[in-house]
Order: sequence, then C-alpha cells, then structure tokens
Amino acid sequence: MIVVLVIIIGIEYSLTPLSFLQPYSQTLNSVFLVIEILGAFVVTRVSNLITEYCADKTSKPGVNKHNLVFMLKKII
Repeated sequence: MIVVLVIIIGIEYSLTPLSFLQPYSQTLNSVFLVIEILGAFVVTRVSNLITEYCADKTSKPGVNKHNLVFMLKKII
C-alpha cells in the first residue's frame, strides 16, 4: 500500500510542471490531497489490523493483551 502512495505522489509531481494542465492545477492539487489523505487512512487501518492480529497470535491466555495492542497502536 505504501508503494501505491509513493506512485501517486510521483504522478502528482510529474503532472505539476506540465503547461497544458496549469489551468487545472488547483483542482489536481485538491484531488491528489484527498487521495493521499485517504491512502494514509487506509495504511493506518491496515497497520492497526496487523498489529491486533500479531498481538492475538503472540499473547498467552491470562496475559493482558489489550495493553500490548494499545501500546503498539500508539507507537505506530
């Protein structure tokens, strides 16, 4: 997913200097901003799911895994 965000940012920077897109530069910037924000949200959600899955797999019965998940989410 991070690779997709890097590609989107690369497309944004490659389209910015093109002269025939100058009238639409504000619209393009707004569109790419929304795409980047949504992409960051998706990356955060996926990382939280992976963190929770790993905490479920590694925690033992009786151990307070919720504190582990909470701390890992704060770090990420």
